[in-house]
Amino acid sequence: MKPRYNSFLVVAIIFAVLATGGVGHAANILNITGPAPFGFANQIVMVEAWSQPATYSNVSITMPLMDGSLDGPIAGVEGTVYLMNQIGPGTTSANEVAPPVTISGLTGTFAPRMLFSGLTLPPGTYYVVLSSTNSDNLSMSAAGTGASTVTVGTGVSSLGTGAESIAAPYPPATSMALSVPGNLLIDVTGDLVSTAVGVPVLDTVGVAVLMLCLAGASIYALRRRRT
Repeated sequence: MKPRYNSFLVVAIIFAVLATGGVGHAANILNITGPAPFGFANQIVMVEAWSQPATYSNVSITMPLMDGSLDGPIAGVEGTVYLMNQIGPGTTSANEVAPPVTISGLTGTFAPRMLFSGLTLPPGTYYVVLSSTNSDNLSMSAAGTGASTVTVGTGVSSLGTGAESIAAPYPPATSMALSVPGNLLIDVTGDLVSTAVGVPVLDTVGVAVLMLCLAGASIYALRRRRT
């Protein structure tokens, strides 16, 4: 009887692990909201930053953007967005976490734009840098708010917002001081992979499945003993 019980238990554990997938789902990393969003005047470079202690997969970054050009929206590229692990003097393209995204097709009102998706971000510090075109520094404006509500994931820290009217030749290399709390509207989400190297995170459904499987194995073992 014992080998059959052991086989059942092994199958139950394998099923539970497969069902959990070893990750959490749809976790909030950084979310900034607020009333009466406004555009920025004469700011060529803007940045929103955070640090995270854990690895996330399937990360997506969304921000409301608009083209505030006086005679706009302008045709063609209205701006470029970078995801960096460093900003300021000395920053180069080697600090890019993902390829830069060129933005076009904005309107005269704010609309959510997914900037990055499907990323895996290990523990570290990240900067979303927005640079409007040189032809019109209002061609790409992020939405700001004067009364931000900042929501972060466990252990995540919002490092604030920066904005400058004069950009370096490589925009992320612009010297920018960050002001906390951040006031650029942004939504960063992902799947929590681990809180430490090699330690998987089970979501609520996965834990429930695991407990049910183990409970079933225990009940099966008790019934076999009585027969």
